[in-house]
Amino acid sequence: MGPPGLDGDPPEALEPLMMLAALGQVVLKNVAVQVKTSGSGTYTPTTNMQSVLVICVGGGGGTPAETAADAAISGGGGGGAAIKLFSAATIAGGQPYTVGASSTAGGNTSGLGTGNALLQATGGGIGASTGNSTSARVKGGAGGVGTLGDLNLVGEGGKTGVTATTTVGSGGSSARLLAPEREGYQEEWAEH
Repeated sequence: MGPPGLDGDPPEALEPLMMLAALGQVVLKNVAVQVKTSGSGTYTPTTNMQSVLVICVGGGGGTPAETAADAAISGGGGGGAAIKLFSAATIAGGQPYTVGASSTAGGNTSGLGTGNALLQATGGGIGASTGNSTSARVKGGAGGVGTLGDLNLVGEGGKTGVTATTTVGSGGSSARLLAPEREGYQEEWAEH
């Protein structure tokens, strides 16, 4: 059974973390997993937390609105990702977090700490449009970037849009180990 608020099987993006948490229960004892998928607030550690692994993923970029009949529209870029192991002393009684939403414009930034000073992952860039053109190509939005982590990953760029009387384009992926083919974002904590 997945974390509270998820019905049925967990999304593919959460499976690796849940497997790590299950392994941690065997090796470490008392592993708690918290998943934040929207909004902002304060991450409050559980009692006696010794360290926390934070996985931060920026929101995916969108595509521009287009009404032309024959426009090439590219996909938005995938959000960047940053992963870091924090000590209990760094987290103290809690830290503010922000989960950057996917957007029809550029994706929003996710982060931990005041002003994202502890960990940050920027959102993917917006795709592009050629306007009315029956034979065109346009590059996709740039991938977001993870910063301040022990491991920082760049999101995949959006796919190229082409026009041949039909528009084709698709978005980029966030870091594949964290969110394969998943639109959007997430922040996850695994404490021990």
